[in-house]
Amino acid sequence: MASRNAREGATGTGITPQVHGDVLTDKLNREAAAEVEALKKKLAPVQPGEGEAPLSTQRLYLRGSYVGWPYVTADLTINSGNPEATIPGSGMGLGTIYKGEQIHVELFLYGIVSSGSVWTSTDLIGSAGQGSASMLQERHQPYLPSAGIVGAPRAWFTAAIIVAPAPLYDATLRFRMGSAGGAITVHNGDAMFQKVTIFTPINKANE
Repeated sequence: MASRNAREGATGTGITPQVHGDVLTDKLNREAAAEVEALKKKLAPVQPGEGEAPLSTQRLYLRGSYVGWPYVTADLTINSGNPEATIPGSGMGLGTIYKGEQIHVELFLYGIVSSGSVWTSTDLIGSAGQGSASMLQERHQPYLPSAGIVGAPRAWFTAAIIVAPAPLYDATLRFRMGSAGGAITVHNGDAMFQKVTIFTPINKANE
């Protein structure tokens, strides 16, 4: 049987070539395997130290961080029953937002005057592409405390985290305010701080 299955270059051990190749092939296979193992060690992620986040934790990288206009650019008062309105000078364009990206938004106002039930909103607007219209995609709408005192300016801070469920084109942020029974006013020159930070997921090799 061994002589029938022998081929040129095989050793004369009586083992068929399918199991035992020639010496050169074995040597090359061992060297290739060693190189593969060495590459695996080089590419292996650094193991986290004590108290650090495990490798299974979702990774993100900072794609961009932007700050908007530093003050309100016109007077605006919204009374109960009036439609909501954009805070003058607020908002910013984001361009293209990709699926899974996290958008961290912060808005700070100082000089806001409110009474009754009033609110601000953080709106993400954008298009799904292919000629579709730009539409409201997500809204965060916290209410201000109802115990406001007319004529007493106050600070207002709100933040939101939005995760894009799908690609969004020509995306913009819009900050609005409205009334649900009270009044809310901002004045030309009131301090305003807007910040948006975009984080992109770092996909793992098996994803």
